[in-house]
Amino acid sequence: MNPYKASIHRLLLVAGVLTLLSAVGLLLTNYHAAIALNYWSIMFPAFGLVALWQVLTRSSRTESVPLTVARVAAHWLGPLIALRLLFLQLHRGQMDADAVGATTLLLLAVTCFLAGIYQDRIFFFAAAILAIGTVVATEIEAYIWVIVVITLIALAAIVGGVMLWRRATMPSAPGTSGSPVSG
Repeated sequence: MNPYKASIHRLLLVAGVLTLLSAVGLLLTNYHAAIALNYWSIMFPAFGLVALWQVLTRSSRTESVPLTVARVAAHWLGPLIALRLLFLQLHRGQMDADAVGATTLLLLAVTCFLAGIYQDRIFFFAAAILAIGTVVATEIEAYIWVIVVITLIALAAIVGGVMLWRRATMPSAPGTSGSPVSG
């Protein structure tokens, strides 16, 4: 498979999945805050595992594996402190669920942006989608529309990435050139 096509497929798939998981978190934050803290506390490390996988599978890696693991872990676990403080403010009544949801999305967008700088460029795309979602969430009071938009973008990226990946990795039948037959 062409390396450029592989990177586009990977970009769509990873960004789509991460964005879909973020949309679920936003929905939970707005409608069931007690579960949302646990969900986000799992999601930040899950994003970190994706980042670690991306960094470790990259062929141009120059630092040792333990140092790489420590650096990526610190990057993704550090925002958990800010996340816990956001939910503390929610539980104490200093912030409402809508504000905590949008701020959590912004925190994740900034964390993804920095991961795009220091870990893998694939996170720039996820950061852009999350930042757009945060702007839309700020401008629209009905969060359900934000969730629908983010979910549709994520699903389109996942389906597009999977379809392109399957098409690129499917072996063509013997005796064919791999191009569709017109008829």
